[in-house]
Amino acid sequence: MPTNPLTATTRAVFRPVRTFFNLHFESVKDEVRQRNGDQTAAIASIVEDVLLPAVEAVRAEVNGLAEQQRCAIALENALVELRQTNDQLLAVLAEFVKRPDQVSQPTPD
Repeated sequence: MPTNPLTATTRAVFRPVRTFFNLHFESVKDEVRQRNGDQTAAIASIVEDVLLPAVEAVRAEVNGLAEQQRCAIALENALVELRQTNDQLLAVLAEFVKRPDQVSQPTPD
């Protein structure tokens, strides 16, 4: 609180002006906040209407690609197993078709 009578008088005289500017500042601040809120709502609406469907489409495509990758890995694993089985069958077949002079003699136990 001002102790000087001149300061107290000056504050009392200019109180209505200060009050006007304070109220004007608050109303402008509220108006700016309202406009920003409206702009934010408009941006959110655009995001919801335009971007979210695009994001969902990309997500669905990525999920499809992931499924295809899992299938490709499963097929690759099956191919490796088939190659191993084929190699084993070829080894057995080669053993059966050897000429008598190429047949390995069993070792006595």
